[in-house]
Amino acid sequence: MAIHPCTLAAFMARAASAPRLFTQRSLLSMRFNSTNTGTMATVGQNATPAAAPTPQPKKRWSRLRALKRVIQLGTVGAIGYAVYDIYNKRHPFEQKPFDPKKRTIVLLGTGWGAVSFLKKLNTDDYNVVVVSPRNYFLFTPLLPSCTVGTIELRSIMEPIRFITRHKSRNVKFFESECTDIDPESKTISIT
Repeated sequence: MAIHPCTLAAFMARAASAPRLFTQRSLLSMRFNSTNTGTMATVGQNATPAAAPTPQPKKRWSRLRALKRVIQLGTVGAIGYAVYDIYNKRHPFEQKPFDPKKRTIVLLGTGWGAVSFLKKLNTDDYNVVVVSPRNYFLFTPLLPSCTVGTIELRSIMEPIRFITRHKSRNVKFFESECTDIDPESKTISIT
C-alpha cells in the first residue's frame, strides 16, 4: 500500500510543527493558570515545564473522610461512656455515715409512694430509715404478664438495697413490720 507523496509531506509538516504548538500552549497555560506550580526551565519557544502539577484532592472524598472520622470518634466516645456508666452502677461511691445532727425520715413500706419518694429524696439533708416486710419493690403493672409466663418474676422486682446504695448518705433498711407509731416521742415499734 503506497502513501501519496502530498499526504506524506503534509503529515511530516504537521509532525514537525506539533512540538512547537504544544510548547506554546503549555507556556500559555503556565502563564495564566494560577493553580499551576511548575517552574519554567527556559524562556522561549523550546521552554517546557520542569515538573507536572499535582492534582488537587477531590473535596467530596475529603468530606467523606471527615465524616468517617467524626463517626469513629462518636462511636469511641459512646462506648467509653457506656463502660463508665456500667462501672458506676456496679461500683457505687462510698456513702456518708448517719449524722445525728440531721433530721430522720422513716419510710414505712416499699410500694410506689415510698420508692418514688426515696429516689427523689436528697439524703445529704436527712437521715433515712426504711421499714418494710419485703426487701424489694414490685412493679405491679407487669404482674399479669408474669403470671402467664411472658416475663419472669425477677424482671419486675427491684431490690430496695440497690436503690439505697446509690444515695449519697447511708440509708438504713429493716426487713420487719411496724406494729406501733408514737408521734409524741417520735418513735416506732417494729417486729
